[in-house]
Amino acid sequence: MWQRLARRGACALAWAAVTLTAHAQGTSFVVGQLIERGADQADYARDFMAGAKVAFDAANQSGGIKGRRISLVRREAALNEAIPQAVDMIEHDHVELLFGVSERLLPVLAASPEIARRNVPLLAPLSGATSTADNVLFIRPDYD
Repeated sequence: MWQRLARRGACALAWAAVTLTAHAQGTSFVVGQLIERGADQADYARDFMAGAKVAFDAANQSGGIKGRRISLVRREAALNEAIPQAVDMIEHDHVELLFGVSERLLPVLAASPEIARRNVPLLAPLSGATSTADNVLFIRPDYD
């Protein structure tokens, strides 16, 4: 299970890093994750990110992605705190990608003009929801 989660996390992040335009050139690629406090998928999201962290650490030991080390910033938030928390992560932690966006957080973050204005991609491998937002990326098909 952990190996499969780690591979999925590594593949998703590598794909995002290679295909997305970098927001800032630096020595690290900063990935953020919001875990919805008390949500149905919270435990699964934590497990998913634990596997992804293993993959991120392995990628960092191999030189990172295009020479940039992967730095992971995690926060827990209630649904009504998601946008302020995400904006704070973008502004203060310099997050370039929100990774592992859950089913309930995705529509809230995707509809936010604050997130869209900052042009931060939302990578939602845990979600099967439909989204027409330009900054939402999935690695599995939606429910439709």
